[in-house]
Amino acid sequence: MSDFLNKILIIEDEEDIRDMYQLAFEKHSFLVETVFEYEKIFSKLEKFRPDVILVDIMLPWINGFDLLKEIKNKIPEIYFENSPKIIMFSNIDSEMYTRRWFDFWFDDYVIKADITPSYLIKKVKKLLWLEQHTCELMQNLKEKYPIYTWDDNTVLRKKSVKIENITDDIKSLANDLLYLLWFYNWVGLAAPQVWKNIQMIAFSRWNIQPWNLKKTLLENDIMINPEIYYMSEETISFNEWCLSLPWFYGNVERSNIVKIKYQDKNGEYRNETFEWFNAVIVQHEIDHLNWVLFSDKVSK
Repeated sequence: MSDFLNKILIIEDEEDIRDMYQLAFEKHSFLVETVFEYEKIFSKLEKFRPDVILVDIMLPWINGFDLLKEIKNKIPEIYFENSPKIIMFSNIDSEMYTRRWFDFWFDDYVIKADITPSYLIKKVKKLLWLEQHTCELMQNLKEKYPIYTWDDNTVLRKKSVKIENITDDIKSLANDLLYLLWFYNWVGLAAPQVWKNIQMIAFSRWNIQPWNLKKTLLENDIMINPEIYYMSEETISFNEWCLSLPWFYGNVERSNIVKIKYQDKNGEYRNETFEWFNAVIVQHEIDHLNWVLFSDKVSK
């Protein structure tokens, strides 16, 4: 990151949008460069070395995901450390579609129709603040809880052990999983994914309905020893993705409503009903505790 003003590069083909965001960021003391010609992007990266890159995924001259790959491959040649944060603009209002690229090609994404300059500036400042204040903590958590893919993580194919006593170590693990969930904007994370063969998942609750796909995060939470005791016959199908299978995604049919009894991170017993998107999340994560991956259930 720069020692003085933060630098931001905007890759956007619409002139009005480029000018609007350039002016907004300059008012907040950012150094701003814009570019829309493909042949100038990488020379601009080398000379300007931005702290943040905003990329429009819907460009007329190249597929946006292909451009993201090229940028990510070029970054190690330009930055010796502190790689730039990448935020993707998109008109694709599909969580499951963009989620599979998250953490591999970009740090955050926004739906163009839903944002204002002030909202985007807050997102950028959050990313920069997190980089500055949580870099050491996150590095420790990454080393402590490595997420390996299924062929490198044998725990994923073992049935998880029931937690008999909620000790301080269990509570510490729960807090770490919640922190990872929040930091990376994931929707769920199961203990086996971080080599802990115990019955614990971290998950997010969302305010979202089938007739209104715009969602709002309500909270992140923990389940210990979850047990699904009711699954509706009515089913839904979502295009799913998983941290443990980052190269794969597919449609999975699951119960539309599930009822689960579990303990929270303090040991209190809970009984809760989950519907639609929230039901998909908890079923996906609880599958991990039973050595099942979503790829086992993908519709043929």
